[in-house]
Amino acid sequence: MKRLFFVWLMIAALMPLYADSYHDALAAYLNNSDVSSSKQQFEDKLRPLIEQAIPDNPSEANILLKRYVSTQLMTDMVDIFEPAFRKHVSAEELQELARIYSDPRYVEMQNRVMKALAGFDQSVEYKNLINSMGPAVADIVAGKQPTPLGKSANVPDEYQELFERYYKASKTDELVDKAFAGIGDVLIPQLHKGGVKNPEQVVSQLTNYVSASMPAIMSQVFHRVLSQSDLQMLMDATYSPAYQHTVDAMAEIVADPLGLSAQLLTKMGAWVDRNARRYAKSFQPLIQSLNEAANPYFGEIYMAVDKQPEYPDGLKELFHYIALNINVSPEIAERGFSGKTVTRFVVNKNGALSDFEVLRSCGDSTLDAEALRVLSTLKPWTPAILKEEVVRAYFTLPVTFNIPPTPKDSLLNSPSSAADSASEQSASE
Repeated sequence: MKRLFFVWLMIAALMPLYADSYHDALAAYLNNSDVSSSKQQFEDKLRPLIEQAIPDNPSEANILLKRYVSTQLMTDMVDIFEPAFRKHVSAEELQELARIYSDPRYVEMQNRVMKALAGFDQSVEYKNLINSMGPAVADIVAGKQPTPLGKSANVPDEYQELFERYYKASKTDELVDKAFAGIGDVLIPQLHKGGVKNPEQVVSQLTNYVSASMPAIMSQVFHRVLSQSDLQMLMDATYSPAYQHTVDAMAEIVADPLGLSAQLLTKMGAWVDRNARRYAKSFQPLIQSLNEAANPYFGEIYMAVDKQPEYPDGLKELFHYIALNINVSPEIAERGFSGKTVTRFVVNKNGALSDFEVLRSCGDSTLDAEALRVLSTLKPWTPAILKEEVVRAYFTLPVTFNIPPTPKDSLLNSPSSAADSASEQSASE
């Protein structure tokens, strides 16, 4: 999780840009920012790959890595980042961000935040969250709704409210959800062994618990290093459209860690071929295997195909799964709600889903986000076929909410039950 925070924070510490071309502007953006933490996370990502390429000489592998990071990594990062940045961020917006964040106070403030988050996984708050996950799982298995961790008494309510607005505006909530998305890979097999029924649902509810707890936890970390006026300055900058577009670009880059690793290692392989040719052959098999693994996520995405992607258990089971796993807040359950979120995602060549988006909102952003969250937990699909070849394809899926008002004193412990009938209705659409 810490690595994702580093990548996210990299977009916020900017220096003035004076560049004629987009490529030069992006290079200045990356090179003039305080990206030492981000460079470290990319170095950490490359280290195990390089050790695989040179298994017999780890010290030489480390020297080679340090040389690459100090002389070439930033140049390669510009090439890797540029397609996503061109898609989301204009050259004028890069310049606008430079003007916003050239304030020395802002740069110093960002440095404080980076240092705080660099040690986030060692903080008392983070350890409390990790220690609370076991009891939370036990509560969920027992049919109870675990109570999210609350804010510290040292954090004023006004500060907490401002931070929660910043947390959503900066899309940190989305990055946190992605950081914990792989928790099921570890926990589901353990729950299966323990005889727990529906372990996928348990993990889904645990992820909700973590998401609900994180704003209170992170506000404590921020409160130690930022005054409320500092946080307000950060909030004002975050609401800039240019900033939002930059976050979108970075989110796209980090959304496919396997593809990112493949691109990084391919770039380093080219550098090794020029600067340390005796190791070039050692890198080629590893580069090939990584690119083959990432290949299902590359290539054209089709709208029209000969055979549509399919959920392996059929549409009825698909919507049953959505109904079981959608969580509706007590506030929405109490007042009731009717609406439809039209979603779209990509079914990749290996059946994995990616690129989730809302095409049409149901009218409530929290329910839109919840629909995307549940879809992101789906197991792999049967991929699309075009001209007898497996291809990537879009799939559009409506999720209908028809939630009758429920008196507050009769709300169930599990808020997801309020949406059960809603998603089932979409199965026939």
